[in-house]
Amino acid sequence: MGKDSDFKKAGIVLFNHYPYAYLKTLFSCVTTNRGVKQMIVDKCIIVEGRSDKLNIAPIFAEDVKIICTNGTISEDALLDLLEPFEECKLYTLFDADNSGEKLRKLTKRIYSEAVHLFIPRTYIEVANAPKKVLANLLSDAKFSVHKQYLSSSLEI
Repeated sequence: MGKDSDFKKAGIVLFNHYPYAYLKTLFSCVTTNRGVKQMIVDKCIIVEGRSDKLNIAPIFAEDVKIICTNGTISEDALLDLLEPFEECKLYTLFDADNSGEKLRKLTKRIYSEAVHLFIPRTYIEVANAPKKVLANLLSDAKFSVHKQYLSSSLEI
């Protein structure tokens, strides 16, 4: 042994060849009984779309799995989407429109234990809500958020 190929043949992985971010992901995953890798996180938040995800992702100061429904979704599709995360504390953050209400009702029916977060109706969409508003909402729901996004009550 000595060359990388010899180690690979023996089933040994040389971790010094991998970037830290990859290793962090590798070791924070578990393999389910279906052979699917899943992140070990305590909290998962369900949003409607990619733009919602991109708006809230930088706010979190903890590992949170953000799951996108990509718009309206059937009951079966939602069950399949959320199955790997059933052990997580589930939260929803949907738009304040008809589509968001349909998703919220569906999620309440399937996962009654999910915590539903509501954005102020003035913003209608999660993607359009200011980060300070979202950060305060998430902080109130006991998420760890980056302080830079929190609005201070002492602001003038």
